[in-house]
Amino acid sequence: MNRQIGFTLVEISIVLVIIGLILGAIMYNSNVLIGNTKATSTVKLIQDLTGAVSDFKARYHYLPGDLPKAGDDISGVGTCDIATATANIGNGLIDTAQEVSCAPVELVSAGFIKGSTSGMVSPLNPGLAPDVFLIAKTSAAVTTFPTTVQNVIEIRNIPLDAAQTIDNKIDDGNFGSGNVMAASGVDATHVTLDVGL
Repeated sequence: MNRQIGFTLVEISIVLVIIGLILGAIMYNSNVLIGNTKATSTVKLIQDLTGAVSDFKARYHYLPGDLPKAGDDISGVGTCDIATATANIGNGLIDTAQEVSCAPVELVSAGFIKGSTSGMVSPLNPGLAPDVFLIAKTSAAVTTFPTTVQNVIEIRNIPLDAAQTIDNKIDDGNFGSGNVMAASGVDATHVTLDVGL
């Protein structure tokens, strides 16, 4: 009697398929968990930034980026020390490119947020280029906010599922209404998200 010891090719194949299914489920769940964590971190960033803007306005009576002669009150603002008569400074809107670029400079230099004065980056950003901006509603991707909203926090090119999670956590879960709205992005899977201040 010749008895074969070991596994047959069919048995090994079945074991490999089972291992593949288990690994696939683990990878899928870990990607979902990572995505949810990044969306939750972005919600925290939005809340922190909203608070920082409010505190900045309470201290200086202007929005960050819109502060006339910022260098008189905040050291280290460099080219953001803009005279009142220049570029609509002090009008209550972050409505010029210079004001948009000066907002993080003034927030960081005044100690309201930590990070880079060159711009703010969301946890959802795969690169290092700034993707979070304080900007006037009239210059934003979504301009259909209520008249009470004058400026927004804009996060550009974020995954659609993360944007939906953010809208659900902060607002009503509908991109077309409320305080969180989305505009189409560079493709069907990414959007620009605007959060009213």
